Amino acid sequence: MNTPPQEDGDQSQDSNHGPAYQGTKPKADRYLLAGTIVHIRQEAFLILMEDINN
Repeated sequence: MNTPPQEDGDQSQDSNHGPAYQGTKPKADRYLLAGTIVHIRQEAFLILMEDINN
């Protein structure tokens, strides 16, 4: 993996950080992850409140 940076090899080595994906895919993944975490926390909170009420 210690090849000198080439245009071709650099992109295929790590497609997430290639020039074509810069600023699009990582950002989308981050928002998706954040949304999932918020959703899970809301679910956990609702379950907790139900337990307290019962």
